[in-house]
Amino acid sequence: MRLIDADAMRESIRVKVQGAESLALKHELQKWVDDQPTVCDWISVKDRLPEHGGRYLCYAGDHPIGGFCYIVNFNPDAKEFWSYERNMPVSFITHWMPLPEPPEEVSGGAN
Repeated sequence: MRLIDADAMRESIRVKVQGAESLALKHELQKWVDDQPTVCDWISVKDRLPEHGGRYLCYAGDHPIGGFCYIVNFNPDAKEFWSYERNMPVSFITHWMPLPEPPEEVSGGAN
């Protein structure tokens, strides 16, 4: 999978596809771009929390020593992120996202 800048692609379509006969194609292409899944979007804890328990990539933006990322568990009953290493709630979390799928196995080892 390749990550793309959907906003830049929409702008490129807007600029390059002009004219009345191309208008339907332009709208179709822009809708297709908008409908594609978004990859790596951080979700603010102010907007919402995960719906299910499990491990999530989190950003501790409010940490006193500066922001950093780490993987923690989410407890949906307590509505808290938990450290699986320390078995305690993790504070300072400002954003989260689901973990990506693990890589597919490659036979023959690393290249």
